[in-house]
Amino acid sequence: MNSTAFARRARQHTDQPEARQPHHARRDTMSQRKKSDPQPRHGIGLDGFVDPQSTSVHRLGQQFGLVALAVGIAYLVWRCGWSLHGAGASVAWWLAVPALVVEVTGLLCVALLVWALWRQPGTMPKIHLVNSSKHANEPDYDVAIVATGRSLEDLRATLVALHLDPLRPDALVIDHSRRLEVARLAAEFDANFRVPHASDTTGLATAAAASRRQFILLLDAGDILAAGAARSLAQWMTNDRVAAVQGVVTASHGDSAEHGPDGRHDLTFERIGLNPALGARGTGIVTGSGALIRRSALEGINLTDRPRYRVLWELMPQFATRGTLVIAASGPAVVAEKPLTSAPAVAADRRSRADAGWHLLTGSHGALRARGLHRRDRMALAAWAVRSIDGLRRAGLAGVVLGALLAGRAPFAADPSALLYLWLPAFVLASVSLALLSGGALRPGDRLRGSVRAVGLPVGFVVAISSVLVIRGISDRFTHALHPLDHNVQIGLSAVSLWLLAGSLDSLRLLARRRQNRRAMRLGASGTGRLGELDVYVSDLTMLGAGLLADHAVDVGEHLQLSFSVPSETGITSLQVPCTVRNVRPDLLSAWRIGVEFNDVDSYALNTLAECCAVLPARGVFAGEQPLSGQLDDNPSAKLGPRRIALQVAALLALAGVVSSTAPINAEASAPSIRLVSGVVVDTSDPPVPPSATTTAGAPGSAGPDATTVVGIGTGTDDTSPSGSSPTDTSPTGTSPTDTVPDGSSPAEPATPTDPAATVPTSSTMPSGSGDAGGPGMSGITVIGVCSLDAGDDLTFGTSDDTYGATVSTITDALGHYTLALDGLACWVSIEPPALPLRAAFSTGGPSIGEAMLVDFGHPGAVSMRPVLVDRPMNPVSVSPAAAGSETAVLGDRVWIDQNSDGTQQPNEAGVAGATVTLYGATGTTLGTTSTGTDGRFSFTRLASGMYSLGVSNLPAGLRVPHVDPLTSRTPLVAVRDGEQMSSADVGVVQTAAGALEPIVLPTPNAHQLNVPGGSSPSELPTLLIILMAAFLGGSVLFASTQPIRGRRPISR
Repeated sequence: MNSTAFARRARQHTDQPEARQPHHARRDTMSQRKKSDPQPRHGIGLDGFVDPQSTSVHRLGQQFGLVALAVGIAYLVWRCGWSLHGAGASVAWWLAVPALVVEVTGLLCVALLVWALWRQPGTMPKIHLVNSSKHANEPDYDVAIVATGRSLEDLRATLVALHLDPLRPDALVIDHSRRLEVARLAAEFDANFRVPHASDTTGLATAAAASRRQFILLLDAGDILAAGAARSLAQWMTNDRVAAVQGVVTASHGDSAEHGPDGRHDLTFERIGLNPALGARGTGIVTGSGALIRRSALEGINLTDRPRYRVLWELMPQFATRGTLVIAASGPAVVAEKPLTSAPAVAADRRSRADAGWHLLTGSHGALRARGLHRRDRMALAAWAVRSIDGLRRAGLAGVVLGALLAGRAPFAADPSALLYLWLPAFVLASVSLALLSGGALRPGDRLRGSVRAVGLPVGFVVAISSVLVIRGISDRFTHALHPLDHNVQIGLSAVSLWLLAGSLDSLRLLARRRQNRRAMRLGASGTGRLGELDVYVSDLTMLGAGLLADHAVDVGEHLQLSFSVPSETGITSLQVPCTVRNVRPDLLSAWRIGVEFNDVDSYALNTLAECCAVLPARGVFAGEQPLSGQLDDNPSAKLGPRRIALQVAALLALAGVVSSTAPINAEASAPSIRLVSGVVVDTSDPPVPPSATTTAGAPGSAGPDATTVVGIGTGTDDTSPSGSSPTDTSPTGTSPTDTVPDGSSPAEPATPTDPAATVPTSSTMPSGSGDAGGPGMSGITVIGVCSLDAGDDLTFGTSDDTYGATVSTITDALGHYTLALDGLACWVSIEPPALPLRAAFSTGGPSIGEAMLVDFGHPGAVSMRPVLVDRPMNPVSVSPAAAGSETAVLGDRVWIDQNSDGTQQPNEAGVAGATVTLYGATGTTLGTTSTGTDGRFSFTRLASGMYSLGVSNLPAGLRVPHVDPLTSRTPLVAVRDGEQMSSADVGVVQTAAGALEPIVLPTPNAHQLNVPGGSSPSELPTLLIILMAAFLGGSVLFASTQPIRGRRPISR
């Protein structure tokens, strides 16, 4: 049946349209004409001038934007000048640099959007709009309908809408899949059918070749064109400089996989905010459906061999190089687009958009590479690509935050005052400014949701963030496997993680009041009918089926005839449609809900259903009515699916991890917290001069302050030097790790015999990395620290009666930086003397090697120690080589838990695995380190005769070496002779207790230097806010999993 017969039968089936037509279905011609042409609502109308009613709001947005940019610049200046200074080991550069790039990119994106939305009257040449009778009656355009990937029902709705248009334009149906049924449907409406080449992804090249008209109007199957829309767009084409006009597109449905909270489409900002603002400058973007393109402007432009969005979006720069304009008209929508209903389809679409956005920046026609573009055109391309940039920027931010949580490092040295007075105002003002400049099209939170969708991996965001937060929580509460974080840094990272997690969950519709409605939009009907012999009430209707209410049930699978009436353009039309009962279930009101599926429907009924279910609702959207939302479903919850349930469980576990990491372990407010202490060891000596003699091993017992003493050590008793060769400068393979864990333990593997090839640093092997005090940093230097848990009876910290915790140690990195995690009320740090020649006098003004340095906890956050300046002689003094075979002694045994504190190993007393054992010479120089094995055993081999002592650090929580210096945990000296196998150098450890071998006096802290609440410990308010955020987010996830799928009531037609 052709379109003429369809119209004739529609008139024949009309049953008293004026008398029986309900009030809401009547069409008043004059009021409809007024509604179809409302005044522009977004500031710039067809005449290019600013809407006076919104001028004051726009000016306020401009002022907020300028202030936000100024404050943002000041914040970045602080970030570059102060937040990275003295970062040391507490701030990892591999986190600091990406974090700074993310923040700079964010400010640039805000600046681009403020520029794009900033109204500039007069930037576009004056265009005289005409409305002659020729344009009104004889439109010189063809409509190209792209049916690829769309259903027959979608294509039928678009063709019916064009047939009902008074202008009756010629249609060209384009389908890449060569479907025969599509060709038949096109023939039914007297439309041309074309199969484009696979490289013609948009169908634009095929349309340009097949059309003989002056203009081409693009539509996607399922989209409804407003009556007279082409006429309003064609007015811009009176100026030959206009190559294309992009009309405003709106969604025909109020909820779909593309919609966010409150029924807002993901692309609302681009459609009614950004593109009209760019189009006012003549730099609009052709987005596809609703675009009127001059066919002659397409000559000589490559329209193939690229994805769809790249072809469309790159039309503007190619037109601009020819001196032509792309107008993006503002005001009422001209196309009601059918949104995507599948989440995978939306993800693929957003990834394609992101790829096209990056090509607008870096492609051959992009802002950074295209030739012949004005600066205004380049900035417009960059502004349109902001969504793509935001997606990558958000992914980078997530990577930085998650990396910091896993590594236990801060992205930058945060100053709370700088964040409060610079970052927070810039963030808030930028969001408010963009909302005001866009007329409310870009609301706070839209950029986060949009950027997560732009990446196309919101599920990946949820999984990654949840996994890291769970791992962090388990480590902080139980295993202590990860490097500890300063509490204030933990609070900041947790807040950003929760923000990213909330945006990802919101984009997936997993939060309360964000549940997605039915994917198949149903028209809310309100009429009676008959299903076979049963009187029914038609509650909702689609082109494929209907929902009915009846007093009696019917059998599922029964084939019946459904008789009902529907509204149309000409009145009320009665239909009789064969259908099959698909589901029957009882209703709450002693009725039965019956779902039927239409089958074997004739063309007339299909066209009438398309008009009723698609065309008329779209016309209502054009007239200012609310778009259709999903039909109310009173089935509480479920049908969540395993994927949604898994994501909700992951999110709840992540929130538990956040609470576990940030909440205090117990209610004692006075408990000290773990604090990160960092510093640097700097070589201030002159550049080294190659020595005239080779330094070799000597007896450590006779080494003087200016003598070079390097002792080779190993980790196995069988690891000896070849006969007759001088041993090289070596250190054991079990060197203690550079990082420590909160309980002081080191997760090192037991030492195994290997080739001792690690070289102890000398003047000729010192790294050239830059330290923080003007010289190169010294790597491989042992740093130890200890904390006092209680001042003892004398109430003075640093004395013999204190209760000391376990000694912790680490080794400086390639730049001389170190970081220790200290847990106590008063703490001290010492740099152990290396096996290097050192001058007797050190540089003035700084601490020295071996000096006990008091840690000042007077400021919150990580603590930075004063640099230790090491001065070495320019030419090391060499010593005579030791006799061959003189380095054959072995020293070692095991570190064990002395349960009865008798100093004697018992068979039932277990060893301590993973402890760090340091070997010292007679003068206190560090000769090497190793780690104990699973049974607590350790060994130093290839030792020359002399005096040695041992230091044990990084013990498990609650253990320490008794009766030794609490800072160094160094045992008394023992003598080792050549060839001696001393396997009795065991070290017994006990539970933490007071007492030392000799009276000691460490630097005494004052009250402001202690690690106590109210001084350096974090405030309870940020912790409480994080817990409340996690609780609110968790409650929202739980409520969303149990609430019914409810949407706004659909509008009855």
